[in-house]
Amino acid sequence: MEDPNLLRHALIAAPVAILSASLSAVGEEIGWRGLLWPMLRGRSGFWATSSIVVVIWWAYHVPLIILGWYGDVGHLPAFTAAIVGITLFIGVITDRSRSLWPSVVAHGAWNGLVATSFSVTEGDERVPAFAGSDQLMGEFGWLAAVTILVVGTVTALWHTRTMGRPTTALEAR
Repeated sequence: MEDPNLLRHALIAAPVAILSASLSAVGEEIGWRGLLWPMLRGRSGFWATSSIVVVIWWAYHVPLIILGWYGDVGHLPAFTAAIVGITLFIGVITDRSRSLWPSVVAHGAWNGLVATSFSVTEGDERVPAFAGSDQLMGEFGWLAAVTILVVGTVTALWHTRTMGRPTTALEAR
């Protein structure tokens, strides 16, 4: 990071970036977590539902990637890992909250912050607060992909191991 103030400006602008990106993510999330997720969860377990949603969500984006309208084919392996991780993580928060809105905010946070490398506007230009190679940074980089894959896997394992168990001392009685 060349300018230390850049990250500070990006963090100050983050709530607006998340809100803005959440507005555009709401359409996808109505489909993924508002309709598809509950329909599948009514018939199958967390892991099967997550697997189906991963395949559909991935297949939805891949034509855009192949056509060069979104990311690029060379970054498809990292994007695939990221889709798996974010599907697991958002699946957990959807199951736990029983609401569409946390998934909208999580998807918006990903699109508004990770996909842009915490970019801020300077003049007419978008400048990322985190710079680095395309292989490492951004939505199609390995840093975000591995991070969300680990977070998603850990939260999914916790979720599936604690589902149906009492969460408080009062519930245990």
